[in-house]
Amino acid sequence: MLWITGAQVYDVERGGFSARTVAVSGDRIEAVGDAPPSSDAGKTIDLKGAYLLPGLIDCHVHLTLQSEVTGTAAFGTRDRDRIRQDTIRAAALTLRGGITTVRDCGGWDYIEMGVRDEVEAGRLPGPRMFLSGRLISIETPGAADYPGMYDFAGSAAELKEAAQRQIDRGADFVKIMVTGMFLAPETERAEDCYYETDELSALVRFSHEQGRHVACHAHAVEGVRLAVAAKVDSLEHGTYADKPSLQAMAKAGIYLVPTCTVMSAMIDDADIRKAMPSYLIARYEAARKTHRDAMKTAYDVGVPIVMGTDAGAPGNHHGMNAQECVRMVRDVGMAPQDVLEAATLSGARLLKQEAQLGSIAPGKLADLIATRRNPLEDMTALQDLSLVMKGGAVVRRA
Repeated sequence: MLWITGAQVYDVERGGFSARTVAVSGDRIEAVGDAPPSSDAGKTIDLKGAYLLPGLIDCHVHLTLQSEVTGTAAFGTRDRDRIRQDTIRAAALTLRGGITTVRDCGGWDYIEMGVRDEVEAGRLPGPRMFLSGRLISIETPGAADYPGMYDFAGSAAELKEAAQRQIDRGADFVKIMVTGMFLAPETERAEDCYYETDELSALVRFSHEQGRHVACHAHAVEGVRLAVAAKVDSLEHGTYADKPSLQAMAKAGIYLVPTCTVMSAMIDDADIRKAMPSYLIARYEAARKTHRDAMKTAYDVGVPIVMGTDAGAPGNHHGMNAQECVRMVRDVGMAPQDVLEAATLSGARLLKQEAQLGSIAPGKLADLIATRRNPLEDMTALQDLSLVMKGGAVVRRA
C-alpha cells in the first residue's frame, strides 16, 4: 500500500479541499480517509502543505503537431520518423504538465495510434490517450497543409465509411469538420459550413451504433446549429455561436470544448507571431473577443464545458495545457470550482470514463497531481506542480 499523507485533498463534486489521506494499491485508489494505521508498513509520500487533485483531462489536443512551427505548411514537410518523435515528445511533456488523460482530436497517418500502444505497454511516458484518427471533412484549401490528417467524405454514405475507417484503425471517437478553420490558407473561411443536417445526423447515428461519440469542429453559428440538430456529443471552439444556439446546446446537454488558449497563444508568442502570415494574425485578433464573448454566454446559459487546449497549434505548446484553466477563469469568468470540474470529472463524463477517472475516490485509477498553492485562490497553481502520478506510478516529484 502507498499512503499519500499531509495534503489537502480536492473533492470535485463538493468543490473544496479537506485534510485527507489517500491510499493507493497498484494502479487504483484504495481509500480516502484518515491517517494510515501505525501498523501499516507501506510506503508513504508526505505532501504536507500541498493540494492534491485528480489528474487533469485535456479534451482537445493534437499530439502529432509541433507547436513551434512558424507556418501551417511546415507540418507536412516532416517525414514519418520525425512526426513519431514529435508525438513521443509531446506525450511526455503533456504528462509532466499534469495532464494524465488526453482526447486527441486529429492525428497524422495513425502514427499516434502506435505511440498510444507503446505508452499503454509502459515503454514510453505519456497520458492516457483517446484518439479520433483522421479528421473527417470535405476537401478544403487547408487540407493540403495537413496531408496526414484528413479523410475526405461528403455524402452520408461517405461519412459513415470514413468513420468506419477510423474505427478500424483503433479510433475511440469520431471527429468531423463541419466548418472551415482559422489555421488555414486565406481562401478557407471559418465562417463556411460544409454539411447538411441529414448528412451529419447519419454520421452521428452510425458512430453511436459503433459505441463512439462524435466531436464536431464548428466556428460558424450555422455549424453550431447543425451540430445541435444532429445531436453531436461535443462542439469544438464555437467561436461565432450566438445565445439561441448556445441555449439549445445547454438544453441538449452537448459539451463545449472552448479551446481558449488557441485563440491567443499564437498572438502572444512573439517569435511565432513574427513568423506567421499577417492574414492569420489578423484572423485571430479579429475573432478573439468574439470567441471570448461566446464562451461567457455559454457559461452563463449553462452549457456543459470541458477543458481543451488545441495544444499542438503554433505557440500552443504541449505541457503548458494548464494555461487553459487560467484563461477559463480570467477570460471567460468561470468560477474556479467549475473550471476544476471541467478539467477533471466533466472530461471523464464526455469520455464515458467517470467510473475510472475524474475524481479522487476509491476504485478509480490513481491519476493524481499536487500543487504547491491552492488553485481555488489562484489557478496558476496548476502550472506549479510538486507531484504527477499516473496509475499509481510517480511520474514527476519536485
